[in-house]
Amino acid sequence: MAYEVKSNLTFSRIEAAPTVISTLGVLAPGFVAGKHVQLACAAFRLTAAVVSSAPVVITIKKRITSNSATGEQVIGTLSIPGGTAAGVIVYRYFDEDQAPNTFRPGDVCIYEVTTAATTSGAGIPLPEFWEHPQEYKDDAATLEVFA
Repeated sequence: MAYEVKSNLTFSRIEAAPTVISTLGVLAPGFVAGKHVQLACAAFRLTAAVVSSAPVVITIKKRITSNSATGEQVIGTLSIPGGTAAGVIVYRYFDEDQAPNTFRPGDVCIYEVTTAATTSGAGIPLPEFWEHPQEYKDDAATLEVFA
């Protein structure tokens, strides 16, 4: 994965083959948080046109354990209309206080196809994260203060 930081917004560009969205349950490559961050925007760039009579639905999820659905939480969904052309970016922004979009180190953001395309379609997930403003809030009890 390659990351680019601008101000306090972290853009995640996932260097992977496009995810086929004509198969139900397919998981797109995820983002593993290396520090406290909040999901600001979930985007999906189509690399192949969506050939489908109904919209494709991709569910954005947070997993607290990599490769395990135990404790997984749904953050939201992206709906991609049938007939959407390659090159289009479909996105959704999230509010700062919208749970469960806060990720701790080790948490994973995944994109799962929950309503598949009828025939074809593919794309690459593009999550955007804000650095969490209170990065050490949960660890306050372990911090030492020196005078």
